Amino acid sequence: MQTKSFKGKVALVTGGSRGIGAGIVRRLAADGASVAFTYSSSPEKALELVREIEFAGGKALSLKADSGSAEELRAAVARTTEAFGTLDIFVSNAGILTRGTIDTYTLEDFDRMVAINVRAAFVGMRTSLRARLPESGWRPKPARVATPFEISPPLRQERTWHQIAE
Repeated sequence: MQTKSFKGKVALVTGGSRGIGAGIVRRLAADGASVAFTYSSSPEKALELVREIEFAGGKALSLKADSGSAEELRAAVARTTEAFGTLDIFVSNAGILTRGTIDTYTLEDFDRMVAINVRAAFVGMRTSLRARLPESGWRPKPARVATPFEISPPLRQERTWHQIAE
C-alpha cells in the first residue's frame, strides 16, 4: 500500500493528546506534516507526545483548547497558523460520550456533547478554511460531509436528506 507524503503540510488535530487522536498525530508527523493538536485535560500527555515527535525529527505543537468553545477552537487555528505559517489539514477528532438515563441526563450534558461532537467539526473546518483563503485565492466547491446514514448498507446509494426523511 502506498502512503501519501504530507511533507510540507500543516495539520491541526483536535483531541490529539491521547488515544486515536495521538495515533493520528503520530501518523501525520511520520508522513512529514508539522502537526498542532489540542488537548483539554492532559498537559503531561500532550508534552510527552510533542517530545516524542520532535525526537523523531518532526514538528509538533500542543494547544490547550476546549473543543466545545468556538472561541478556543478559533484561537487554536490562529496559533497553528502563527506557528507554522499555514494550515492545510484539519482533523476533528475530539469527542465525548456522556451517559445517563432520560430522567437524569441534563440539557447541559446534551448541549456539551453536541458542542464537542458536532458543532466543533463545523467551527474548526470553517475557521481553518477562512484562515487559508486569503493566502491562496482558492474558493471551495460545494462539499458534502458523510454521515452514518449515508454509509450504512441500506443507504449507500446517493440520497439527499429529504429522500432519507421520506
